[in-house]
Amino acid sequence: MVRAVFALLATACAADPRHVISSRSIFPKSWNQVSRAHKNHFVEFTIGVKQTNLDKLEEKFWAVSDPSHAEWQNFMSLEDINDMVAPTAEHKAAVKSWLSVLEGAQISDRGDSIKVRATAKAVEELFDTEMHIFSHDFGHDIVRAVGDVSLPADVFNAIDIVSGLTDFPMHGPRNLHRDVASTDATSPIVIPESLKTIYKVPAGLKATGISQSVAEFQDDSSYNKQDLQTFFNQTDLPSSTVADIVGPYSGTYPDMEATLDTQYMMGVSEAPEMFYWTTPGWQYEWANNFYS
Repeated sequence: MVRAVFALLATACAADPRHVISSRSIFPKSWNQVSRAHKNHFVEFTIGVKQTNLDKLEEKFWAVSDPSHAEWQNFMSLEDINDMVAPTAEHKAAVKSWLSVLEGAQISDRGDSIKVRATAKAVEELFDTEMHIFSHDFGHDIVRAVGDVSLPADVFNAIDIVSGLTDFPMHGPRNLHRDVASTDATSPIVIPESLKTIYKVPAGLKATGISQSVAEFQDDSSYNKQDLQTFFNQTDLPSSTVADIVGPYSGTYPDMEATLDTQYMMGVSEAPEMFYWTTPGWQYEWANNFYS
């Protein structure tokens, strides 16, 4: 009888193996493990369902980017791109069926990805893992998985990526100022006019009918607004401002890289409309939010 029970258990386990997709036991030094998350603590993550026809999409990308190609600048619409890379019906159904056990969860279908907000307890059961609270040295808290994160076999083959469970935002340093020794010597510097000269941008060219945005992620939450105006003054460019900010902006500790990105994009192109788009997550999260 005992042998029969063990045989049945072994058969059940073999029929539904799980695949480990990530394992975390070491964490960035700036992040401090606090405690296991309360069962009702909400957790957000994004599932990238396996895409199709990526080879055709890359072929189209190079064609529209090549001035000598007949397809040059014949860009695809967002709808056309979605149709081209759409997951198979079988893969989409497998992922949705797996997520259907999440009672009370917020599930947003984005075509080739699915955004989920569920309780820590539900996420732990879904991925067979433990969710813990981590606190950054700057005081920012997040919830991340500790140990193995796994998927059932039928779902594993339908998913390309799961983000928001094991990745940690890497904050920039608080103090971005440094003392520079004064000197009478003039050091060469690169300004927007330098770049326009190098790339032979016609003088007096004005960009019309377009907008542009920096892509800031890993919690690069802000640029330095005061330095932006100083930059325009020192480079003899017309004063301008960022038209809109998307994402969790916090100007307390502006990021140096984000500040330079914003300054030089606005300085070189002088586009009529500039956006600042940020996300606390990884690059995939930024692209997914922007695309959706």
